[in-house]
Amino acid sequence: MSKIIVPETCFPELKNEAIKWLADVFGLNPEYDPAMQPTIDQYGLPWFRAAALVMDDKTGKMLLVHESRVNIKKVKDENFKKWLVETGRCDSEGWTDGDGGWNIPAGRIAQNESFEEGLAREIKEETGHSAKLLGLLYVRWEKKYMMPTYLMKSISGPESHKTAEISETCKFSIDGIRALNDAGVLRSPESVMDSINVYNEFRSRKRDINQINPWPGVKK
Repeated sequence: MSKIIVPETCFPELKNEAIKWLADVFGLNPEYDPAMQPTIDQYGLPWFRAAALVMDDKTGKMLLVHESRVNIKKVKDENFKKWLVETGRCDSEGWTDGDGGWNIPAGRIAQNESFEEGLAREIKEETGHSAKLLGLLYVRWEKKYMMPTYLMKSISGPESHKTAEISETCKFSIDGIRALNDAGVLRSPESVMDSINVYNEFRSRKRDINQINPWPGVKK
């Protein structure tokens, strides 16, 4: 068995809270089956992710990506979902081609990467942009993974960017992102809107940057 290790970070409090989360959710000194290693090498650590609001310094707008793949878990039509599986149109993790919706840059952390290194890589891969870290907005604590969300500033990058999984990138105002949410076209609406709400609290001085919300413990 292989040990699950919390990635490094430049925020000591984040590391401490992540260690608490890992122990509470998976037990002391948790391990994973080595058979998972090929998947981890390809996709990253399933327990640790990072996301960011990437701000354009000139316009104040946020950089979002339009994902061209969707997980069948989010397909509401059960007959269509069954058809995708039976015809082999999704991979082993349930991903298939389709409209994955708009999202902030985010992804899994690779082994031996810090949270911040992994996020910088994800931003570059998904948007083509290099970005500067401004601070930590908040941490999303889930049962199967944890995800710190940062505030970043774009330093350089193309106006448009496409990959096998990203069909386009675009800059949106805060009101524009709220409109996307109202239209139901955000990939991870709760995560995106929580990020926007915390950012607004920071802008209105109701919350300090790097004010980490601690792991609340396992809900009973």
